[in-house]
Amino acid sequence: MKPILFLFLLFTSSHCAAQPISEIMKKLCDSIADYDCIARGGMDEDAVQYRRVDEFCAGLSNQQLENLVGDKSPILCCYAFQCLCCRKGADVFTPLLRHLGDRREVALGCNFPPIRRVLVGDFMLNLITNPLAVQ
Repeated sequence: MKPILFLFLLFTSSHCAAQPISEIMKKLCDSIADYDCIARGGMDEDAVQYRRVDEFCAGLSNQQLENLVGDKSPILCCYAFQCLCCRKGADVFTPLLRHLGDRREVALGCNFPPIRRVLVGDFMLNLITNPLAVQ
């Protein structure tokens, strides 16, 4: 019985270890974070960011996205959370609870001036409470 329990624990701990992100995805993450805004659509500036975010969402696993929700960049944090919200079976409530008090600000809209600035926690809460916000 003990060897079976040991093998089970060994498998689950190695399976749940943080998955590394490829160099290409790291560069993409950096380019998204450098943009310093949440694209909301409609303008050329937003289209560039949208393409990056689509590639970002498609190229990362749920676990990698969950890890990026804790990133120091509020932009990357919000986009990772937004990607998780679009996936079935992804745990969105744990990161939401961690960030409800997050006082960092992000700009909505990548044009000057931005549409408005919101707190990271408020942005995440809006994605959960407003299903039309995640499309």
